[in-house]
Amino acid sequence: MAKIIVLGDLHFDLSSSVIDNEIIYNNQIRLWKETIFPLMKERNITQILQVGDFTDKRTTFSQFIQHKLKEDIFDILEKENYVLNYLLGNHDIFYTTNRSIYTLEIFQKAYQNNFKVFTEPMLWKFDKKDSKTFFMVPWLCHDDEKANVQKIIKRESPDLIFGHFEIADFHVSKNSKDTHGLDKNYFKDIPVWTGHYHLKQEASNIFYIGTPSENTWEDFEEEKGIYILDTDTLEYEFIRNDISMRHLKVYLDSEQKTIEVVGLGQVMVSKISAKTDYSIFKNHKLKIYIDKDNSVNKKIIDIIDEIAFKIKVEITNQERIKQEESEEITDSISTDFNIKSTIYNNLETDYQKLVFNDIYKKSEMELK
Repeated sequence: MAKIIVLGDLHFDLSSSVIDNEIIYNNQIRLWKETIFPLMKERNITQILQVGDFTDKRTTFSQFIQHKLKEDIFDILEKENYVLNYLLGNHDIFYTTNRSIYTLEIFQKAYQNNFKVFTEPMLWKFDKKDSKTFFMVPWLCHDDEKANVQKIIKRESPDLIFGHFEIADFHVSKNSKDTHGLDKNYFKDIPVWTGHYHLKQEASNIFYIGTPSENTWEDFEEEKGIYILDTDTLEYEFIRNDISMRHLKVYLDSEQKTIEVVGLGQVMVSKISAKTDYSIFKNHKLKIYIDKDNSVNKKIIDIIDEIAFKIKVEITNQERIKQEESEEITDSISTDFNIKSTIYNNLETDYQKLVFNDIYKKSEMELK
């Protein structure tokens, strides 16, 4: 086989707002149209592996997203004779207790030659000529499944394990680690590439590959992209994603007459003038911090608001900025953290966040 493209969690159908969902989708699909498919053609790559959470909503997958995925991904796979290999993630399955019903089941039946879904753990070769053996492991729902998978790992010693795992002592967000999940020794010393946690991180033989694009404010200033893996040597190339939506923090300084932008890979500071280029904000999600509510700042915000996806404006000082940033990395840990963090980071006020955390803690107590 030689080379495949590997993708982390995608979370199509992310927003509950119909309008926002379309905007987010159009941003997400750019990566496929402008990077993934052109790379496959350019480098003669015929297979993709996606390691779970292709979709976001287990029980309410939208018809709009379903229709667009058919047009923009699955019809292209069929036309170009590409194969998309796909591990079920926890967001892809209808029931939390089993994988019998999953979001993209209709596509698996309609595109049987181009869409391989791993609903059960399976030893795998992407090509019969491959020298390496891979172990494909979807989201595991029960302890007995985890025990059986561990037995297979010990017995077969695959060359690399692909999965959608919750592993203890890895970062849920920048400042918090999950204490739940599998022990690192579960996998022996076999290399593991996994989805589930969205931050790109690595420890010994375990590699959380991260999401290919920024989905929430938890991804702020995180390096995002895709991988080209050589299935013979297990060497890989990381392709940085510089085209998808970013989360940016913008600081307007009335005294210095400057605009500072954080979140594009480097801190950019420039003088505010009639020639200021605001196009860098197009289609991005912004938090704008202003020191004064004046006509100059209002004019700049109005200009940015016309081209940005979403903006939130805060009249603030340095102490308030530090407080806001600490709120974004609140380290409440959950086995299904994506749902909780997505809700939390889209709440607008401190009071809403306080109430939400209170409700969430009570629900956890009731489940125990």
